[in-house]
Parts: sequence; structure tokens; C-alpha cells
Amino acid sequence: MSKKNRVLGIASIILSIVAFILISQMTAAFSLAEGDPGPRLFPAIAAAVIGIFGIIVLFEKDDSEAKEFLEKSQWGRLFLLYGIFIVYAVLVWLLGFMYPSILMLFITCTLFSGQKKIPLWIRIVYAVVLSVAITYAFQRLFAVPMPKGILFKG
Repeated sequence: MSKKNRVLGIASIILSIVAFILISQMTAAFSLAEGDPGPRLFPAIAAAVIGIFGIIVLFEKDDSEAKEFLEKSQWGRLFLLYGIFIVYAVLVWLLGFMYPSILMLFITCTLFSGQKKIPLWIRIVYAVVLSVAITYAFQRLFAVPMPKGILFKG
């Protein structure tokens, strides 16, 4: 096992344990229904998944040769992706959820299509339909208000 995998596995397990400790201290201001798990459910699931994968990485056999973590072009795409998400967060703050989400989904779809020549209209339809579906699901089905943006708050 490589030293990176050992460190990653141990760090993931520790992160999972710390998350469970913090989650156990969370309290809900209200309950929607009897037996409602409240705000602890999704962080607990995420912490459990991180812990499980930490254990898997910790005990995984390393049969491959050591190779570079990311190549130069991959580092560039990583920083581009982080830049896209930072711009997206600012745009959501300014314009609300829907329109920046369409733009972000279109850009990331284009970025990750790689050598595949996905037609422009498919990328546009994908971005619009997914953004509208997410907005509808959160606002109507889950009754979660989506950000409206400071420019549209009248």
C-alpha cells in the first residue's frame, strides 16, 4: 500500500468520526412530522460514505506503479473547474439559482465532453432542462426556497 493511500484512508476515517461527533450535537429548530430525521440525515449519510471509503482505501492492495497524481493538462482543467464554481457561486448570489445554473451546466458539460462531439443544441437542452427540473423539485416538491439573487430582490 502506498503512503498516499494510507494517509488518505486514515484522514477519511478521522474526518468521518469528527463529522459524526458534530452531527450528534446538531439540534433541529422544528420537526415536520413525527419520526422526521431532521437536518442530520444527509450529513450522517455523507460521513458514513466517507468513512466506508476510507476503510476501503486503507485496506486496498496497491498493485499499480506509482504515477503522477495529475498531469499538467489535468491541473489546468482542475483550476478551470474551481474557477467556474467560484464564478457560479458569485452569479448565484447576484442573479439567483436558475440562470447561473444553466450557464454552469452548459460550460461543465462542454468541458467534460472531451473528444465527444456533443451537438450544441443537446448541451443547451440538457442545461436548461436540468436547471428547471432542479429548481422545480426544490421549490415545489421539497418546499425549499432557492436563492433569488440580490439583483432580483425588489
